[in-house]
Amino acid sequence: MVEVLSGLAPNYATFLILRALFGIGMGGEWGVGASLAMEKVPRALARRPVRASCQEGYAGRLSPGRAVLPTSSFPRWGWRPMFFIGGLPALLALVRALRVQESAVWEKTRHESWGTSAAASSSQWRALPAI
Repeated sequence: MVEVLSGLAPNYATFLILRALFGIGMGGEWGVGASLAMEKVPRALARRPVRASCQEGYAGRLSPGRAVLPTSSFPRWGWRPMFFIGGLPALLALVRALRVQESAVWEKTRHESWGTSAAASSSQWRALPAI
């Protein structure tokens, strides 16, 4: 959604704010998606290639699009359509998010209330590395 709104930005300040919001949202979604992908990959498979594909595949898949799309659409329609086209994968992600099931690990470690969850989390403080 913020991707498409970036294409509608009336000025540079609004554009920068929208891009910052996009980065925050993408960072949140990316971590959750990568964690879910790692939980779904069977242990028998090598998880490193899947992890590498999640991390580096993002940049690798975008590079051809960043090379072709601007040279083909920018001279004719300007910069705004690139953000409209960039919003299309968000629709696919939304459909996928509505169909994904809760993680088995989350279901197994789910707590009854926030109080029991906080108590379980605080009991693990020794596992944190010293700063």
